[in-house]
Amino acid sequence: MRTRAATSSNLQIQSNAGQPIAIRAQPAQPPTIAVRCARRDKCNTAPDVAVEACTSLSFGSISLGDPPCDIIVEVQNSRSASALTAPLVVDRADIYVVNTEQLGAQVDGRTAGFSFYELDGTTPLAVPFEVPIPAGAPTGSRRFKVRFDGAGSGTWFGQTTEGRGLRLHHDDPRSPVAGVTVTAIGAAPAITILPSSIDFGPVAAGSTREATVVIGNSGSSPLTVRDIRFETRTTFTFFTDRGLPPFSIPANTISGATVTITYTPQGASQDIDRLLIGSNDGLTPVGVVSLRGGLTPRVRVDPQDVLIFPLPPQPAPVRERARISNVGYGDVIVQRIDIAGPNGDRLASSVDDFTVTGCPAMPCTLNRTLCPQSSPGCTASSTELEIVYSNNDASAQDLAELSIESTDPLNPRYVLVLSAE
Repeated sequence: MRTRAATSSNLQIQSNAGQPIAIRAQPAQPPTIAVRCARRDKCNTAPDVAVEACTSLSFGSISLGDPPCDIIVEVQNSRSASALTAPLVVDRADIYVVNTEQLGAQVDGRTAGFSFYELDGTTPLAVPFEVPIPAGAPTGSRRFKVRFDGAGSGTWFGQTTEGRGLRLHHDDPRSPVAGVTVTAIGAAPAITILPSSIDFGPVAAGSTREATVVIGNSGSSPLTVRDIRFETRTTFTFFTDRGLPPFSIPANTISGATVTITYTPQGASQDIDRLLIGSNDGLTPVGVVSLRGGLTPRVRVDPQDVLIFPLPPQPAPVRERARISNVGYGDVIVQRIDIAGPNGDRLASSVDDFTVTGCPAMPCTLNRTLCPQSSPGCTASSTELEIVYSNNDASAQDLAELSIESTDPLNPRYVLVLSAE
């Protein structure tokens, strides 16, 4: 295909005084990208290290906590013959890799421990950036550092032919992405915590129940457990078979330390907390175990799903009852009730066919406290609602929803369907 060489062009405009003003312009040639890197002195080298054309970056094996490996990469823009050439614009830089030891899915390089910095090694790389060509020079260049700190445990590989590795997105029209293959081995700890949540269930006030959490290290370097604490000060306590932190767990150790958590409730309330485990795992610096225990209330409504009304003769209403009971442990408060149409539509035609005795308007505040049936001396574990169906519009079928809001933590809004047909 033949292309037309760029030619200069003149544009003339006239000033207010009628004098012509000549503007001369020459189209710029598109930029041409090349990627070069420090291949021989590759880690933590001086900014002026020699670079050469490269298709891969190899970081070797890095342990988390040791000095990271920085490889200097240079993006070069070359002049087309002697013609004026536009600055090269790099709008994005990223790295994608897979862990060949785990045969996992592609991950963002930041997760594995890769990052980009300016040549000072402390300032994150500013993207986008331009690579202009100085006047009279055949090329222009821009250098930065690609860092691997070993935070991701495993063997990381990003192959350019698979769309992975170091990718520089730019405006060289020959291809939108310049790629460089990346390899690195991370020797990092990886904390494991089992289980991740504990529900002690109902425990009598003043008595104690125990549960254990096992801390392990699935990584390839020692894990240091630095701190174990509770998020809030509740009725939970702990001790470990390794004493108080800090302590170390070797690499590839399934069971490195056992944490015993004790729960002694002081009252009839629900206790919720989180055990926080701090370590030198770069990806999970704080592991979390969710804790729950105490006297949990539980609401049951009879009938359970649908309250059916027979179609009454006009104009006599029909009255049915729904019983709300506390079948859990600990007091529950039935806070309020409401009647709406299907999907919460308060303007549905069936809504005004149903009313609740003692509630002149909806929503209706109740605030009735129900003690648990299992509690000795409990005399008010349930309450009844009388629902009245009047069929005000003589329809053949009416549907509405009675919602019951309470302090039941598992089902704070119970819906009972009201059906007349």
